[in-house]
Amino acid sequence: PFPNELTAAATGSRIAWALNERGMRNIFVAEGPEFRARQLTSYRSDDGQEVTSVTLSPDGRHVIYVRGGEHGSNWDDELPVNPASSPVAPKPGLWSVPFGGGEPKLLAEGGEQPEISPRGDVVAFVKERQLWLVPVDGSQPARRILGLVRGEAGSPQWSPDGSRIAFVSNRGDHAFVGIFSNDSTPIVWLAPS
Repeated sequence: PFPNELTAAATGSRIAWALNERGMRNIFVAEGPEFRARQLTSYRSDDGQEVTSVTLSPDGRHVIYVRGGEHGSNWDDELPVNPASSPVAPKPGLWSVPFGGGEPKLLAEGGEQPEISPRGDVVAFVKERQLWLVPVDGSQPARRILGLVRGEAGSPQWSPDGSRIAFVSNRGDHAFVGIFSNDSTPIVWLAPS
């Protein structure tokens, strides 16, 4: 078995990580001061689905992660990995599970690079090379936050107050940094000097 994807909450003493044990990849959590490991998810087969991008909300109440895809090779991350040749190929997905326990909730099919807002209520992520938002508890469906942005959007980062998201718009031979605001202000583009 080997652990990876260790993350900590911004406040409190909660940590989470992924553990690959005999090919079964699950999320584990622990809370101080004892830090006793506790299994949070119950994936019970070696189905080749990676668990990556493990993130705790700032208050430590939710664990967000990506399950599926292949993130360490030349495989397209948005294509399903199906080593068992199942007739229905598993789809990569963005998931949320309460730190206290419960069933994981699919926030979005696909989804990469999740970033939880400083308030801990919304996740920004990349899907289909665009930026999307979804409530951390899955109470509403994910929505694309911008019209089609030229190039490939990625690397979302929230402002400290959670009112804006900076991102990179890769255009192949050059890139811009864009800043999106939730108040319908047009995107501000910062060009490299």
